[in-house]
Amino acid sequence: MVNLYGVEGIGKTGTLLELIELIKNDSSFKLTETHKINQTDISLIGNYKGKMVGVLTADDPVCHAEVAVFLDNCLRHNCKVIFVASRTRGYIYDTELDFANTYGYTFIKTSPLCICNSTSQNYKPLHLLFAEMLESVI
Repeated sequence: MVNLYGVEGIGKTGTLLELIELIKNDSSFKLTETHKINQTDISLIGNYKGKMVGVLTADDPVCHAEVAVFLDNCLRHNCKVIFVASRTRGYIYDTELDFANTYGYTFIKTSPLCICNSTSQNYKPLHLLFAEMLESVI
């Protein structure tokens, strides 16, 4: 389980949305299920290059029920690789960590690539770069 971890607004969702696009656009991908959680967040589970993979972009505290359902679905579909996001602490982080510990997933905590001293608002190249790095662990 790879957890994109950090404060609000540093690119967790943008990076995971790019990862979803990379996965969906690959001819080997076979969709199992997807859910729109709100205007920004989605979940996706499917077979990618012979492995069941789950991706969830939601990390807002109000999405705790959706996170629990997604993790249950990952377990039901026997996902080998799961990508999630969380804030630096709180219910969602604890839920994801507990799930990993309970079901034998290695919990990898990483932060998205971001520019901390720039006035540029174009983070898409960084999101794509990190999404490609994440995709390489599948």
